[in-house]
Amino acid sequence: MNPIEMMNQANVQKQINGLVVAIVTNNKDPEGTGRIKIVYPWNKEEGESYWARIMSFMAGDDKGGLFLPEVGEEVLVAFEQGDMESPIILGALWSGKDRPPEKNSDGKNNIKIIKTRSGHEIRFDDSKRKEKIEIKSKSGHSITLDDKMGREEITIEDKSGSTIKMDSLMRKITIEANMIDIKAESVLTLKSKIIRIN
Repeated sequence: MNPIEMMNQANVQKQINGLVVAIVTNNKDPEGTGRIKIVYPWNKEEGESYWARIMSFMAGDDKGGLFLPEVGEEVLVAFEQGDMESPIILGALWSGKDRPPEKNSDGKNNIKIIKTRSGHEIRFDDSKRKEKIEIKSKSGHSITLDDKMGREEITIEDKSGSTIKMDSLMRKITIEANMIDIKAESVLTLKSKIIRIN
């Protein structure tokens, strides 16, 4: 049964048994419960839906994973007990217009990404012996947890190139910047067998 036939049946029964695609029209829930409104592209004359709840990988009182879809994006919708007045958003959909942030062109599926509208990004790389996690901001600041065999280091870097690098194998921390300030409110202690000041 195609969406139009489903809708014709729903007009009589007010029920849809199955999943449909919809477009987000509003994500500003007046009650702050994480709901959105949608419109069905195959039935736009009906206008916006009722407020629809969104399925999440975790949800509870003041906790959980909050990822609201943007207005204009496609989502997949189910209906509680088939009731059109109780839509539930199962997830977002990519399309020919809205493409994913990673193509998986080599077919190895090593890269997993969370990327926001402005460009903030968390990237997981499962490449064998080159595993790493990267957190990047829109402007270019980054934190890299690198588990590459023979490397194993943590690097914090700002967009200008200033870095703090922790080498796990050498047990070494390197700080590089144009200027470095160290300030202690009460006590600053430096302790080593050898202290070199150049």
